[in-house]
Amino acid sequence: MFPGGRGAGDEAGEFIRACRAGAGFWQRLFGRVADGSTYLPAHHDPDRDGMSRRRKGEFRNGQFKRPAHAIAIAAVLSLSFIGCKRESRIAPDAVYDGIEKEFVSGNLSRAQEQSHEAATRFESSHPEWIPAFRLQLAKVLLYQGKSGDALSLLEQPLPAQVGLESEIRRKAFLSVAQARLGRFDDAERTLKEVERECPEGTLRVEVSSARGSVDLQRGDFDDAERAFQATLVGARRNGDKFLQAQTLINLGVVALQEEHYEDALLRFGDASKLARSIGAKLAIEKAEGNLGRVYYEIGDFKRSLVNTNEAERQASELGATIDQVHLLDNSGLSEYRLGNLDVARSLYERSLALAQSIQNQELILDARVDLGFLLLRLGDTNAAEVHVREANRLAALMKNDRAGLEPALLDALLLK
Repeated sequence: MFPGGRGAGDEAGEFIRACRAGAGFWQRLFGRVADGSTYLPAHHDPDRDGMSRRRKGEFRNGQFKRPAHAIAIAAVLSLSFIGCKRESRIAPDAVYDGIEKEFVSGNLSRAQEQSHEAATRFESSHPEWIPAFRLQLAKVLLYQGKSGDALSLLEQPLPAQVGLESEIRRKAFLSVAQARLGRFDDAERTLKEVERECPEGTLRVEVSSARGSVDLQRGDFDDAERAFQATLVGARRNGDKFLQAQTLINLGVVALQEEHYEDALLRFGDASKLARSIGAKLAIEKAEGNLGRVYYEIGDFKRSLVNTNEAERQASELGATIDQVHLLDNSGLSEYRLGNLDVARSLYERSLALAQSIQNQELILDARVDLGFLLLRLGDTNAAEVHVREANRLAALMKNDRAGLEPALLDALLLK
């Protein structure tokens, strides 16, 4: 279970089970939804009317690949008053803004719990707000790395009376969830639908961000670079600092994956400064963690550990489980290179356990491979074989030729 305790995980699970209970789920919940966008943007809108003006548009935002992750958003507000006042005295737009501020601040556990609570609280009195709260939950689940759970929510169609903007945002998030689960053909079809339907303007910037995220997940780095550069231009034109910080991180991930380390350092550094200026804690964590990965790639393992260990501590506090998986793996790689094999093994095992807790097959595969190499180095071939066998099984299920390269190498090493 991800940090945050029983309430965070169990409430999401209860809601998802309810989603699967019948085909009329969205119709039941959204029967009286008004026209216009009530989809939760990453940026709460200043008019406080529940309609989106702009959004952050991350969606896995460019994972570390193994250790590159992308991201986020920011601002702070406590919603401790939820449950302490009578519903009649709390307007849903105020609750919405408060939850969104928790989210952009990086407090994912609280944002998840409060999204679920608000959806239940206002179901009968303000059903027109249900899409915002329910889709907010899906968004938070994506950020936590729980792509399968998010997919279950996002695959449910919105009722016909919901506006075009809401449907475009649902599909944009859906495409990212599909890509993160390895369903690239589905993600491409969904994105093409969105690109055809999306008008010019602010919404187009969000779709460009989704396109970059899917391309990055698929390993099409040149296409991801173009999409994120277009997103950055739009974010700067709109004065959207949240989206700028997130896009700089994504562009840094692209540079890191292409081994352009100087560009990566500049982009992550700029993202970190911008995130600090607006108090975006999750963006800060991701930028600093990615800087640690760059230091690893250029051989500065001790400096890498400083960054990744601190970023992992922050990720744990924020409830960013998927980031913890990446960061523990990064720290393990540095400890391995420094000769601290027992420490590296412990970090890899923690990374594996967290990856299994969010059922992320790609990250489980990474951890299995790392443990396989480490155990072979330690001469424990029996234990290594267990991880190699599981790595091969996962690679076969993913139907990705690149995913099978390292398990195949481990197989060859075991035969020696």
